[in-house]
Amino acid sequence: MPRTVTVTFASPEMASRVAGLHQIRDAQRVATAGKHVELSTDALEALAELPEDHDGHFDGRSIVVGGIAYPVEGLVTDTPLRREWAPWLGPAADEMSDEQIEQLAEAAALVDERWPDEPDYQEERTAALSAIVQVLIGDESLEKIAEQWRRARLAEIEARAALTGALAGMKAAGVSEVKLAERAGITRLTVRKHLGKGK
Repeated sequence: MPRTVTVTFASPEMASRVAGLHQIRDAQRVATAGKHVELSTDALEALAELPEDHDGHFDGRSIVVGGIAYPVEGLVTDTPLRREWAPWLGPAADEMSDEQIEQLAEAAALVDERWPDEPDYQEERTAALSAIVQVLIGDESLEKIAEQWRRARLAEIEARAALTGALAGMKAAGVSEVKLAERAGITRLTVRKHLGKGK
């Protein structure tokens, strides 16, 4: 099934001229609104067959009019970068444009600096990479993810305080630091820090 892509031209007249080319009139062109033309990938294939010096020629990334290249937004092509990410992305790869795949790769490089691809960091990496994809394709917003982080941070603060209280209570009841550590599943040093003794 053909995908729909968008091109923004310099003027509504230019957009209408390209949309009206006889090569794509019968293709599945969707709509023209002002300077924007929404058209199917079938229409792009027809424009790719135009001579390179013909207005409306599709060069694989842009539609060229008057020697100026107007980028196609939402374009999906079989690039090496897409093939590299496709196994990890799964079905989401089909939802992402070439530009979004490039943005994913750029953002993932920042994640690599923070959490290298090593066993100790897999949970963090997976969460970060998943969030990149979710915001790029619009399944989640930065605001919503930030709110989830704020709630999780507050929950962590409250849980840590509750643990300190529980340790203090058991210590007051005569339980040794060694036993506290065993029962809580933490180190004795962590017990001491919670009780205000560690540095």
